[in-house]
Amino acid sequence: MAQRTKAYFLSKFITNYIVQHQDMTDLADSALFYSDDVGCDTSGAVYIYPLGAPSYYNASSRFLLKLPLLNNPAISDIIANTNNLSSESISPLLVNLVQLDLSVNNLSSVIIPASLVSLQTIVLTTNVLTDFIAQSTWVSLWSVFLNDCALTSLGIEHTLVPLAASGAGVAVDVSSGSNASHATWTAAALSAETTIGANGGSVIFNP
Repeated sequence: MAQRTKAYFLSKFITNYIVQHQDMTDLADSALFYSDDVGCDTSGAVYIYPLGAPSYYNASSRFLLKLPLLNNPAISDIIANTNNLSSESISPLLVNLVQLDLSVNNLSSVIIPASLVSLQTIVLTTNVLTDFIAQSTWVSLWSVFLNDCALTSLGIEHTLVPLAASGAGVAVDVSSGSNASHATWTAAALSAETTIGANGGSVIFNP
């Protein structure tokens, strides 16, 4: 197989991935294949695997593809857990994104734009987030998992108030970890909790 550079891999992945499924096993045969962290399937999902998995990738060197480079509107799922990510800003072009799973990382900051109106599930479990700014435009949202994080009472307000305004019956989990106790929540957060319940949703919290 002809040798392929990092630039070739990135350009092919960004432009043709999802539309034309790339043979990751074949690419891994190249000595110049620099990522064992990015995988793909034919369903429209992007998987960024934990380091060292799966075994058929070239483990000699890595080029971690940052999530902002994933900007193909055809992408429906991003699953990037257990990768020690510290901060991420998701591309506003991912207007068909349905699931975003960044659980079990080291995230202190995540920016998810208002344009991602197709989002149904956000999983940010087990990170070090102290704040998460939700968007009222996420009207299709079913669930948001922020359990086992470090949200402050203001961070919980920034999560719940926009979700309440969206009108979606969303299930929100802000329990476990060092997330702020319900007794310390702001008046705005408490009001938003009531509204989410009235919309058919629910909020799980630390007492």
